[in-house]
Amino acid sequence: MKREIKKVLDEAKRYLIQQESLFGDEIVLPKGEEEKEKQTQHEQASAKKAIGDEQFGVDPTWVDSKTLDELERKIKNCVKCPLGKMRTNFVFGVGNPNSEVVFIGEA
Repeated sequence: MKREIKKVLDEAKRYLIQQESLFGDEIVLPKGEEEKEKQTQHEQASAKKAIGDEQFGVDPTWVDSKTLDELERKIKNCVKCPLGKMRTNFVFGVGNPNSEVVFIGEA
């Protein structure tokens, strides 16, 4: 039995390696599956976010901010993570709040 399972796994691995060499590492899902995949990814991201929130004691009220100004007011005095406790300046940023592209970096 173990030999049969190993054979199937080896064949599957060989097939996947061949597919990757022919078509790259992108997988095309059948119609309808893409939406299920997006939902699964969203659920996984939500679970990770919840874990992070618990770990750092994040106050989730900032998530509901309607504007960047409101978000800045809610987070500028936060010291719930090590970075917040040791920073000397809070730099929120400047620019068009309606821009399509935002660059994020450290000041």
